[in-house]
Amino acid sequence: MGRLRIVAHGPDRRPIGEIDSYRNANVILRASRVSSWTITIRADDPNARLLAPGHRVTIWMEGVARPLLTGPAEAFQVSLGQETTDAGTLVAQGVCDTAVLKRAVVFPDPTRDINAQAVTKFVRDNVQAGALIAELIKYNVGPYALAPRRHPNLVVGPDSTTEMGAPVSRTFRFGSLYDAVTSVADEGGLSFRLVQDPDLPRPVVGRDPYSFVLDMWPSRDRSPYVRFSRDIGNLTSAQYSFSSPKATHVIVASKGTDGNTGRYYHTADYPAGPEWGRRVERYAERDDVDPPAVPNSGDANYRLLRAASREEFEENRGGGYLSVTPIDTEQIRFGRDYWPGDRVSCSINGLDVVDVVREVTISDTAEGFEISPTIGGQDATETPDLYVQVRKLWTALGRAKGWR
Repeated sequence: MGRLRIVAHGPDRRPIGEIDSYRNANVILRASRVSSWTITIRADDPNARLLAPGHRVTIWMEGVARPLLTGPAEAFQVSLGQETTDAGTLVAQGVCDTAVLKRAVVFPDPTRDINAQAVTKFVRDNVQAGALIAELIKYNVGPYALAPRRHPNLVVGPDSTTEMGAPVSRTFRFGSLYDAVTSVADEGGLSFRLVQDPDLPRPVVGRDPYSFVLDMWPSRDRSPYVRFSRDIGNLTSAQYSFSSPKATHVIVASKGTDGNTGRYYHTADYPAGPEWGRRVERYAERDDVDPPAVPNSGDANYRLLRAASREEFEENRGGGYLSVTPIDTEQIRFGRDYWPGDRVSCSINGLDVVDVVREVTISDTAEGFEISPTIGGQDATETPDLYVQVRKLWTALGRAKGWR
């Protein structure tokens, strides 16, 4: 129909045809999160048979070398019109292959069955983020996972390809594998996704020719080169917002020997928008972390509690959100010059905002083709890193309008 190429795959992941007669197609690409897709087609269209339970798609975009996403169909809806001759429309919705991570938890010892666990928690201290992500995936759903937990044909590259990212310290105990991996990626400065290898099929000994792979790369700072602005003619609209903090004082309790006995309470104050004039306390328990022997950064348990405190704060501090609608130009094009997870800049009201492209919405409809990046806003919520910059926009706007 337009600039998207949609290849359908059967349950065995082999291509079975192209869906080139869709009415509407919508893709939401998210940085290191589950992306989603929606395809609308006439119910009596021959290509509608390609969208069925157990089937999946690979979606490409014109001018972009790698696929936007690969993933299975998850839901279907058929709408019939009033006319008996109207066959109606079929709407298929799906997700990307990263959703596999949502189906598993992190075992304390993933090499042992649930009833044979010899430790109470999975702990890694000061390791590279990429190596930890690869380990979590390999042993909980990947090629080294126990047979009942193993996702078929999921490939994680050799250690040499995953040794990247900042050092991180983490402890997990039956928490979501998806939450574990995304938190490590965020702190380690990495972007990742699971994708059906676009370079396959090709003969690889001992490997299915239609495998899934862990695609991981260091997040890039493209802000000096990728800039959206009305002044340079590549920005049509923008919307921004900010919100009050949900935490300014965080208390994290470590594991206790008996109830509260022996617990260690790590406390921290964070400057989360003093203009709101409030103290907001937040409490969290980490029974997977022992009390530190010495309450300083030289103790591994102390570092884990400090990291947990920062993570709790980052999830609950005041947030900022910026959504822009740019125009692809010869100088700046999506897929070539920036991708979800990259840092870019946007000039609004004379101020430059710099943050990560959290998601990109791509719509191909009868009305036209549109790309809308969201800067800030993780998982369609607000992101803290953008708060200060959006707050400056608000202040500048207020001065210009005479509000203050």
